Amino acid sequence: MSAHQVPLAGIAAGFAAVFAVALAPAGRERGYATILGWMLWSQFGLHLLFTAAQLLAEPGGAAPAGHLGHTLPAAPQGDGGEGGAGMLAVHVAAAAVSSWWLRTGEAAAFRLARHLRGLLAGALPRVVRPRWAPAPRPTAPAPVRSVPRPPAAVLRHALVVRGPPLLLAAH
Repeated sequence: MSAHQVPLAGIAAGFAAVFAVALAPAGRERGYATILGWMLWSQFGLHLLFTAAQLLAEPGGAAPAGHLGHTLPAAPQGDGGEGGAGMLAVHVAAAAVSSWWLRTGEAAAFRLARHLRGLLAGALPRVVRPRWAPAPRPTAPAPVRSVPRPPAAVLRHALVVRGPPLLLAAH
């Protein structure tokens, strides 16, 4: 939309900046709104970086006609060319589409990671043994249960012969 090529140094600086900033929120799954916020800020930062790279690449350091106008979203553009509302719309659209794309891919990657963790949870400890063993948890002694007395209606001479022997209290 700017009708000017971005110098290769500006593209390389933009790539490095986005990569460095993308490492900050990495490590856990994010929602669409969070990703959209990061993408809008990155679009704004890339816009400023590319504008500065184009200005520095111009001979004599002079900005092309109308070039500084697209850094302000409300700058009037009569020919519908570079800058103004068109530039803002393209940046917002790029942020929205990129956010949706990243959110979809991130959700799939985390779903795959959870699935693999579930599949490997039983097999991995057998293959890879940790160098340290977790401390055993202290266990409380099992409560001592007294053998219940049979109700008075039961015959005293009847024996229960199935199961483990019961300790019957003598009367």
